[in-house]
Amino acid sequence: MPNENAVEWIVLISDGKGSVPRASVLESDYSEAGIVIQAAGVGDGYDRQQMLELAQRTQGELEDISSGQGLQSFFSTEVQNARDVVALDAELTIEPSEIVSINEVYYSLAEQTSTIDPEWRGGNCVVDLGDINRENPPQVVFDMDIRATEVDLSARLARAVLRTDTDTADGEITVTVDEDLTGLDPTTAAEPEPESDPVQPDPTPDP
Repeated sequence: MPNENAVEWIVLISDGKGSVPRASVLESDYSEAGIVIQAAGVGDGYDRQQMLELAQRTQGELEDISSGQGLQSFFSTEVQNARDVVALDAELTIEPSEIVSINEVYYSLAEQTSTIDPEWRGGNCVVDLGDINRENPPQVVFDMDIRATEVDLSARLARAVLRTDTDTADGEITVTVDEDLTGLDPTTAAEPEPESDPVQPDPTPDP
């Protein structure tokens, strides 16, 4: 498209009978070019996992379609979602501190969550977020190990940097101990009072 700010999406509707591009082709021809594939699988004859990977490789979504009305609704929804895009080809970089090592990275869009293999640049974890929709922004969750250091009330875990075609934002990820949380001193803790034995009735009846 001539407009550099145009939202470039492919709305793919398939019954799963054709061939699916290899992951390397998806990465080079679509994801790296900032093109998102929004996919819909029609009927029950397609490989759902294959279609899901195809969509998620380009930061898109997959929807299951079982009727003509659902197909029309899917297409209309994707047109509206494209209009709600607020940032094109966004990228999230996590710069871990010296006490942190990142293990797993999870990418979640709508109700679809998957483990992803992020790009690593000089020890920093980079996740391609695709186009960000104001109504349905993606979420990224990191599973990390934190190595113990000297006792401190606050520790810096990582720096997060979000980049788009036109802007950059960043923030610190820290963990802080609440100074107001104190243990209960056992010498001053109130001991529970023992329950008194109930009065037992006299087994000897009155004459």
